[in-house]
Amino acid sequence: MTVCNVALDSVVSDMFGVSASKITDYLIASDDFAPEHVKSLLHGRMLPKADAIVESIQGYQLSKAQKYRMSVINSN
Repeated sequence: MTVCNVALDSVVSDMFGVSASKITDYLIASDDFAPEHVKSLLHGRMLPKADAIVESIQGYQLSKAQKYRMSVINSN
């Protein structure tokens, strides 16, 4: 994720938690970045961190090959 300019792990303590997993799935599946949609994926304790989470993702770049590799890793 760091190579793709995603610093989500600097804001979220559990990258395998519900919110982080939904955000990762969204980044893999989408070609667009909608901050409001990212915020809608957040649950519970993540809600107060919404702006920091969006900021940690903004400007990310994932190639098709990177998305494929991430989807393989996510499916395991």
